[in-house]
Amino acid sequence: MKNIIIVEDDKSMQAVYRVYFKDQTGKYNVEFADNGMVGYKKIHAIAYDLIVLDMVMKDMPGDSLFAVVDFDTKNKETPVIVISVLSRSDAGVEYILERKNTDYLKKPITKEQLFEKIKYMLTDKSGDK
Repeated sequence: MKNIIIVEDDKSMQAVYRVYFKDQTGKYNVEFADNGMVGYKKIHAIAYDLIVLDMVMKDMPGDSLFAVVDFDTKNKETPVIVISVLSRSDAGVEYILERKNTDYLKKPITKEQLFEKIKYMLTDKSGDK
């Protein structure tokens, strides 16, 4: 079972993710962090298989959280999916996408888009990206 953390401060988006993952029991263990600081504490404490990261959060924006996580030995190589209303060309998103093993989806997203991206990010790409 793959361990995924979703760092998302919007309660309605958290509810969407919960619905999306409802039929994935046994395949993914999903934890939520409802703000960047909680996300930082969880990511610092546990090694995850995948981080799903919102960019626009009040207490700690996604790019700031990512910068801290990128230096954390537990999760330095952990795949990250940025899911945001910001465009791919936004400076914060571009910064994250410069690192290997990162990808991006623009909100709103469908369940199919999310799981296609998760499957891709959790596949061993042996440095192809």
